[in-house]
Parts: sequence; C-alpha cells; structure tokens
Amino acid sequence: MICLRAPGLHVWRRWNDKESSSVDGPVFGQRFTTNQHQATIIRWGAEWPYPDNWLPELFGSGAGNNHVAYSNAKFDELIKKARAEVDDKKRLAVYSEAQKLIIDEAVVVPLYNPKMYVLVKPNVRGLVITALDGHIKGDYNLHKAYIAAANN
Repeated sequence: MICLRAPGLHVWRRWNDKESSSVDGPVFGQRFTTNQHQATIIRWGAEWPYPDNWLPELFGSGAGNNHVAYSNAKFDELIKKARAEVDDKKRLAVYSEAQKLIIDEAVVVPLYNPKMYVLVKPNVRGLVITALDGHIKGDYNLHKAYIAAANN
C-alpha cells in the first residue's frame, strides 16, 4: 500500500502495480511513524536554519525521525565529518555534499518551496529575515530590529 496524504489529495489508482490510497490522519500518522509506506507526500520545514538541526535527524541511519528508513554509510560519515569540522565554510560544504547525496539518491523528491513576501517600511532597520521566518504570522527574530526616526 502506498500512503499518499496531502491537503485535498484523494488518490485511488495503480502505481507500479501497487494500490495507492488516501487515508485519514490517524491511519496516516500510524503508518508514517512506523515506516509502513512506500511513498508519501508530506510537508516539512526546519525550525532552525542550520543543516545539523535536521539532516542527521531526518536521514541518519536509525535516527528517530528517519521515516523514509534511509541508511547510507557515506551519508552518516559525511554528517560525522561535518560535526567535527570547526571551519564554518568547510562544515557547510560537507553538509551540502550530504544533502546532495539525499537528492541524488531520490530519498526525497522536493515538489516545491513556497515563496513569502514581506513588506517593510523604510524606517525599519536591523530586521534580518531568513527563509524560516514568518511561517507563523508574527514569528520573526526582532532582537536587532528598530524603528528609526522618520526623515522629514
């Protein structure tokens, strides 16, 4: 059985001689968390903009959130190497290599990345917006932001 679940998705067809279906939330959750699926459509987003926060946990051999049951010694070694690297540029290059391995092996197939637009008044200064900000309205890191005096 192939579990396909996404908002508004209802599928009943044959795919590679496997029956595919849409299931309700509780059934999907049980099958997904116990790796009882061949394919699924899910939405995911990181909570922190750094690869160590999510790459090892989603794709590391035996990791708790590795619900695609992926296991690759080269990937695990790259993660270990990245975690030991003290130079930021070198570390990010190793994480990039690990991420490329995930994509090249089609462990996951990204379907889309949503775009978000933010309007900021000209007198707002110091606001830094990352790709992770704003998934929840008002969820921005404002610790360096301030409103400058208006120029007349």
